[in-house]
Amino acid sequence: MDFWPVAAGVLLEAAFGAAGRPGVMAVVVHRGRRDLGASRLAMVVLGLRLAVRSARRGLVVCGGSLNGLDATFQGRRPVAHEVLVWEAGEVWVPRRVWEVMAPDRYEQWISRRQILGLGRRP
Repeated sequence: MDFWPVAAGVLLEAAFGAAGRPGVMAVVVHRGRRDLGASRLAMVVLGLRLAVRSARRGLVVCGGSLNGLDATFQGRRPVAHEVLVWEAGEVWVPRRVWEVMAPDRYEQWISRRQILGLGRRP
């Protein structure tokens, strides 16, 4: 695990650069103190995704909003993963974690969903 501070304007670009390095399985995009809880949730969801399937290259996820981040640069596709979180030991609360996929990964993901009958092509 490592932490690399970068400027907000190049956050996703730096994340994809890091995710493409040999041996890197995942990168969590984190935008300061306000994203602490969301970033922790993103790491948990990311761990579950990696446990389900191995990745040829690192995944890029963000627990918070993608507002202000260029998630569609170079054909990338933001994909929302809806999860339920047991909050304060009292209630299940819906949360959203974003995975930003490179075009080829997105096409593979869509194909798998179609084969499994989980959705149609957007």
